[in-house]
Amino acid sequence: MVSSSSCGGKLLRSVLHLLRNITLSELCALQGPGQCDSCRNARDGLYCVSECPVSKYRDENGICQDCHPNCAASAGCTGPRNSIGDGACRSCPLVVVSDDDPNNATQCLHADSQCDDGYYKHNFAPVPGVMV
Repeated sequence: MVSSSSCGGKLLRSVLHLLRNITLSELCALQGPGQCDSCRNARDGLYCVSECPVSKYRDENGICQDCHPNCAASAGCTGPRNSIGDGACRSCPLVVVSDDDPNNATQCLHADSQCDDGYYKHNFAPVPGVMV
């Protein structure tokens, strides 16, 4: 007959082995949404995730935040700004360009946006490595 203390010891060793091989986010997922105080990589709503979805960026607190609505949904963003570049959209359906430099996108627009008086829509030839 096996004593209860040896059964408890085997169970404890099994649980410890399991916990050594499980990540914190996996452990939180086992407990259910909203059960973790912090996430290793990022938090998207109630869930710990390895990275934010393409339509969101990771803020300075590790929370996934929505990209600006004018960003191209398929390209995502690196921050909240309504332009292209660091901390902004990776691509936009339409952009307002600088009068001084037509390669400088100053603001993103929705695809169905109308141009202000005196401005017009123009398609630029793709530039390698640059998404607009």
